Amino acid sequence: MKFNKSKAGTRSRAVRFVIVSCLVTAIAACANVGGGTAETRQPASSTLDFPVDAALTRFFSTDATYNASTSFGGDKYDLHLRVKPSPDESLPDISPTPLKTTRQIVVTAVNSSEYETTAAEKIFYSTSPFTLWVEQDDMGELGVMIDIFQERTGAPITAKVGQFGHLATGPFSYIVDDVLVVSKQVVTWSLEPDTASTAWLCINTNAVDEDGRFSQSDCARIDSAGAISGYRAKFSNSQETIEYR
Repeated sequence: MKFNKSKAGTRSRAVRFVIVSCLVTAIAACANVGGGTAETRQPASSTLDFPVDAALTRFFSTDATYNASTSFGGDKYDLHLRVKPSPDESLPDISPTPLKTTRQIVVTAVNSSEYETTAAEKIFYSTSPFTLWVEQDDMGELGVMIDIFQERTGAPITAKVGQFGHLATGPFSYIVDDVLVVSKQVVTWSLEPDTASTAWLCINTNAVDEDGRFSQSDCARIDSAGAISGYRAKFSNSQETIEYR
């Protein structure tokens, strides 16, 4: 989805905005998952059906916090994502009916200190099926930016490992030296292998900023009921790739 509008390649700003596909059945099931635990299992392809639509809807409509970490250049980076549903809102010029909303706030820390609010965003969406409509960025002193997805595809009810599909295409707006730059972003979903009974359900963003192309994948390990047992996020640009678990 949308990342922090800082320069892409700087290590101190390695975390851009995260929209996490940590798909919950209950708050307690997903709070504090991840924590940077290294994976030792070899991926395996499951033949099960996984509830893509229901899981995405639960994530955006459930109040929860998600944590992950990584080591980079001798430092430990912590990522804390707060997802907080908010009241429905009417955008009559965009949607004929009120849209559901949720706020997402990313807080990062280096070596368990230097906490910083990296990004804050409101997502507008509809359900049955889950569909992305609008991203509204809180830019602090620079105000608010709204990006409207002109192309939208509802999530499938279920899918199997190896399947993927389109979610949204629209502008990617960010600030460089107090100047608004508008590019393009494409958001997709995918199911990636993990074990015979679980899979990684990912939201993938591909976009272009002043440093070139970059990508983000936010993934949750789920079973066929949508229960969570892990979380990871991967960020790549022309200079580096960083993965949080």
